[in-house]
Amino acid sequence: STGPLLGIDGAAAFEERSSDAGPGGQFLLWTDGLSDAMDVAGEPFTTRRLVEAAARLLAQPAERIVGSLFSAVYEFASGKTIADDM
Repeated sequence: STGPLLGIDGAAAFEERSSDAGPGGQFLLWTDGLSDAMDVAGEPFTTRRLVEAAARLLAQPAERIVGSLFSAVYEFASGKTIADDM
């Protein structure tokens, strides 16, 4: 990756939020490597596709959600090398 590491730039401003997922709740955090992954035509996977895919998996365990999202991105890329970390 060529971008800055999260939290390394002391001048960077971050918004603070809090949330209570409740018992058994889950949070989904991702890097832009997932949403920016391109297909062979150069179209990005997008945050919208990522959120839609995740919404279909809400009842699944976290490990299955992660695996399924990675699979969705690789399928979307149709064999194109993913250039960013996921």
